[in-house]
Parts: sequence; C-alpha cells; structure tokens
Amino acid sequence: MVGIFSISPLKSDCLLEKTFNNNQISLHIEYNNTKIGLSEYYNNIIETKHKDFETIIFCHHDVSLRYTNFGSIQEGLEKYDVVGVAGGLNPQIIEKNLWHWMMQKEDYRGIAGHTADSSSMFVTSFGPTPSRVAVLDGVFLALNSQEVYRSLARFDQNFKWHHYDIDFSLTCNVKKLKLGVWPVLIQHDSPGLRDLNDKERNRSNEYFIRKWKK
Repeated sequence: MVGIFSISPLKSDCLLEKTFNNNQISLHIEYNNTKIGLSEYYNNIIETKHKDFETIIFCHHDVSLRYTNFGSIQEGLEKYDVVGVAGGLNPQIIEKNLWHWMMQKEDYRGIAGHTADSSSMFVTSFGPTPSRVAVLDGVFLALNSQEVYRSLARFDQNFKWHHYDIDFSLTCNVKKLKLGVWPVLIQHDSPGLRDLNDKERNRSNEYFIRKWKK
C-alpha cells in the first residue's frame, strides 16, 4: 500500500487535497499546523506507519499530484530506497546551504513542475533522470518504508522547516541507503525561498553547518 502524508498551516482545502484523485492511495493531511515541524511529523509517520504502508510519500501541501504516475514511483523504489524529483551529486557544505547552491550545475539531476498560471505549468529540467544522487529536495520524497525504518535513518528534529531534507539525505548516505531522482511529474505552487535573511532559516543553517562541516 501507498500512503501520502503532509502537514498544512491551512484550516482545510490545500492544493494537495483539492487536486488529488487517486482512490487507490491513502492521503493523510494534518491541517491547521503551525507548531509541529516537518521532521517531527515525518519521524512519527516512519515510526508508526511503516507496517501499514510499503511506500510512504512525504509531500508539501502546496503540490498538485494531478499528473503523477504512481506506478513509476514504485519502479523507482525497486532501484532506490528513497526517491525524489530533484537533487544532485557531490554536495559541499557552504556558507548558506540549499541543495542547488551546494553543488555545481553539472551535478544537478531531475525535473520539477511549477505553476505558470491557473491552467498551466512549466517544467524545469535540472539534469538527467533517473539518476543516483546524494541529496534530494524535500518537496516530494517517496520512501521504501521498511528499508528506511530498519536503517534507523530519521529526520533531525532540530530542523523544523529548513534543511530537513538535505540533512536527511546526508543521514541516509551514512546509513547506506540509496537515493535517486525519478521522472515523476509534480506541480509545485510555490515561489520558493522568500527571504534569505529569515532568522529561523539562518539559525537552522548555522546548526546544519556545525553538524556536517568536517
């Protein structure tokens, strides 16, 4: 079985739920959330739902999966333990860390769809897909739930909203899990990082550097 899990600060009716139309897959959205961080929520799902769902998908609430081929995701999880849509190779810990800042463009992998207007989207090609990667973007993560559970790879709950994905990716590498991008089409309705000087993000970045800088 496949379960999709997301948290949303909205009271109801997020894009993920509004556009989801696959009755073969179980969708779970924690609404009205402003306190529980992504890492805490995701860890709880891994611990409590790994027996119920062979595949666990973590997805942002502002994503549409209208065009997503879930059968293809299952193919990806036969090759990799964790599958995403975008990421890359050879990350370096730098002053300000986002996955696409931490590596050279030739090491980018994957694709992602972004909202253009109310009736269309555009697709960004970062690089080849499918492909093995070292780091995945957290907008969409599909996990082989049993392998991840057994490995003890977990999200660091010091990261609430930022860096949780690159930290988890690096942890998976340490735990010998295989990460890959797969040609999965999603539509992300987000402008991205709004403020490079956000205090919470900067605190998260400082902790990330202390944790991983060798």
